[in-house]
Amino acid sequence: MSLTLEKRIPTIKWHQIHNNVYFNINVQNLTKESINISNNKFTLNNDIYNMEFEFIEEINHENIEFKETYNFLTIIIEKMNNDQWKHLAKYNLYKNNIKVDWDHWYDEDAEEENDEMGGMPGMEGMMGGMPGMEGMMGGMPGMEGMMGGMPGMEGLNMDEMMANKDDEDDEDDEDDEDDEDDEDDELNDDDEDMPDLIDDEDDDDMPDLIDDDQEFDYEEAAQLQGELEEYYEELEEENNK
Repeated sequence: MSLTLEKRIPTIKWHQIHNNVYFNINVQNLTKESINISNNKFTLNNDIYNMEFEFIEEINHENIEFKETYNFLTIIIEKMNNDQWKHLAKYNLYKNNIKVDWDHWYDEDAEEENDEMGGMPGMEGMMGGMPGMEGMMGGMPGMEGMMGGMPGMEGLNMDEMMANKDDEDDEDDEDDEDDEDDEDDELNDDDEDMPDLIDDEDDDDMPDLIDDDQEFDYEEAAQLQGELEEYYEELEEENNK
């Protein structure tokens, strides 16, 4: 009695670019002799693997290419129309074994958006000149064409305009520095004309208000405080009468 081993289902990774579909069958030493593509169907059958499905859309059977490697077999087929395929197999069969190769996936919608951006006048030059913003307007390719196309802007040289702007800024900075120097000189001149409000010699003629050698008499101070308290008490008694 012989045992019949169940054949395995291979793993396939696929992606599409424009009108072509690429899919890799991850089976080592797999040759195209094990593959049959006809009537819009794909069939793999050998001693170990078995797989069969119908493509989601019609393909061109006269343009099929095989590329054999040690680790996998690559098959390139051509779509009969330019529609985007959502799945490789019809009815999304073998969805656990047929996976999208996102690393090589081509998004036509994204390319159309890029084409629209690139088709706007001057946009390709603006995007190319953005890194570093070299020279701002002068360093952005295509900007000279945009400026030349604006009414009254013909003949303007952006590099020359930016250079003149830098020279004007330098002159303004120099003028500001000169004004500051003139103000400092005027202040210094005014200081020379200011009269001395305090004559150092007069300090010697001023009497000493506080004698450093005089000692403070605490007893006398206490006596005066007591007399003041008695005086205020008498005044308060008279006011209360």
